[in-house]
Amino acid sequence: MRRRFVLLTFMGLLMSFGELLGGEMKSRPVTIKGVVTNFAEAKGWIPSDAYLQLVLHVSPKGRLDVTVTHTSRGVTMSSSLPKTSMPEAGSTWAFSFDCKDLDDGTYVIAVQLAATAANRPVLVQRGQQTLEIRVSKRTGPTLDVGDVTIPAP
Repeated sequence: MRRRFVLLTFMGLLMSFGELLGGEMKSRPVTIKGVVTNFAEAKGWIPSDAYLQLVLHVSPKGRLDVTVTHTSRGVTMSSSLPKTSMPEAGSTWAFSFDCKDLDDGTYVIAVQLAATAANRPVLVQRGQQTLEIRVSKRTGPTLDVGDVTIPAP
């Protein structure tokens, strides 16, 4: 009986360790929402056709998965993930991304077509720290990132 318990415990630990070392990547439905609090000011430095888009920043294997392109219209980051258009009015920009199958990894929210601070076209948190969204097996169905800002150029 004790031998069976030890064997089952060992197998459980081995399977958990395997997941940590790059077990199969999972996809899950996740809604990511938040509010851009400096939208009224940001309208002065982002184009009217700018939009927010979810971008895979770092894969679970530690690989940087983004390409930044500089054009005459602004900076874009490569992504095929959900996006949301800029509202026509208001002092804040409430956004929500409904993702049906979001893979594990670290994500950022790009301000597409914007030329922002240090060519870093991503939303930032208080203290100008890049907003990084980590999705894993512990992620619930809704992630509220709270108040964020668009960095000034």
